[in-house]
This record gives sequence, C-alpha cells and structure tokens, in this order.
Amino acid sequence: MTQADIENVTRKFVDTARLMADSGFSGVELHGAHGYLIDAYGGTLEKRAKFVLDIITEIRKAVPSKFCVGIKLNSADHSSSTFEETMAQIGLLVEAGIDFLEVSGGSYEDPSMMGGTQPQKSARTAAREAFFIEFATEARKRYPDLVFMLTGGFRSRTGAESAIKENACDLIGIGRPAAIDAKFPQLLLDESVPDEKAQLLLNKVPAPFITRFLPTKIIGAGLETTYYGGQIQRIAKGLRTMVPSV
Repeated sequence: MTQADIENVTRKFVDTARLMADSGFSGVELHGAHGYLIDAYGGTLEKRAKFVLDIITEIRKAVPSKFCVGIKLNSADHSSSTFEETMAQIGLLVEAGIDFLEVSGGSYEDPSMMGGTQPQKSARTAAREAFFIEFATEARKRYPDLVFMLTGGFRSRTGAESAIKENACDLIGIGRPAAIDAKFPQLLLDESVPDEKAQLLLNKVPAPFITRFLPTKIIGAGLETTYYGGQIQRIAKGLRTMVPSV
C-alpha cells in the first residue's frame, strides 16, 4: 500500500464509524486479528501500530464521546509479536482510547481461529474451553481497567462462566455455536436451563477424502469458514441449520 492508499482506507474506517453513530448504533469494533489489514507499516512497534492508532484517533474525532470503539486483536501465541511487544501494543491502544479489547488468535495461514492446530495445553486449560484464556489472563493483569472480551472455543455456560469467574475477561464472544443456533446466547443466560443442557458441542467439519493427502492446513480452515458461513445464510433464509456430522 502507498501512503495515499493508507490514508484512503483510514478515511473509510472513519466514515463507516460516523455512519454507524448517525444510524443509532452504540459502537464499532475494529478487526485487527486473523491477518486483517490494519498493520500496514513495518519497522518498530510504534510504526507497526501507527495505522490502527491513526484510525482510532480519527474515529474519536468523528463520533460522540460515548460511542464505543473496540478492537479485536490476536494473542501473542498467534501473531508475529512477542508477548511483551503485544502488551506494549495494547498499551498504545489503551492510550488511544479504546473501550474494549477482544482477544482472539490465528490467521488464514495459521488458522487457530477456526479450531485448527492449537499450542499444547494443560488439562486444566483444555477443560476451560477457551482457546486463548492464558493470554487473556496475563494481559488482564497488565491492564486491569480495560474491558476484555474472550472469543474462541466456548461451547457451554460452564466454560463461559469459568472464564469470567477466573477474571480472564468481562465479556464472552460466541461464534460458531451462534451460527448453528442464533438463540444460543439466550440459552446460556436462561437460568431455568440446567448447566448440562446449556451447551452446544460441535464436531469438526469433515473434509473430503482427497484433502487428507494435501500438505496444507488452510483447507480445513476454509471448510470451517464455508460451512458456518453457509449456516448463517440458512438462518437468513429461514431454513434449519445443521450441526456438522462426524
């Protein structure tokens, strides 16, 4: 991207946020995870963060003071940054005025966000469902006043409540379960539903036989994306969704 390209994209982010505010929305979330665009400058940490910091600064000028601005960011395990660099980057985002940080991970080259290869976890971490809970817990210690959302892996009320009780996050992000059952968040919040029923376990989307012989994990991520995107389309058309078969 040229400097003119970067400035043009920045204006589009700002225009979109202004449009959302004018339309009555309460806030926006910038997507800075999964290998998305807003990491355009190379070099030092400050230079790499400049694109997104400029966007946040300009959005703040264009929207009401109570308009919420958050950002989705990769955990250090799934980005090119070390843990300390990521912590410093979060500090810059806090200084720029973000209202919340959503912790996720992976990219389309390393698709952990799709439930692909995960770092080795302890039994306790695996039982807690969330893919990125250890990173969120450590980041929370550094920035206790920042609102944290944790996304990735939640399939039950027990798992979601555990993450909040352990002070890993304030908010829970629900992805694939909501693509199968749009009322899944309501199910988790319905106290009349027992814990053992407040869950939605999902199988991996089965890959065609031929893909087993192809040396790339991106195919699996593509299958997951396509499948759950298709389920969202079915919801929009009023059709029944389908849980992946074994």
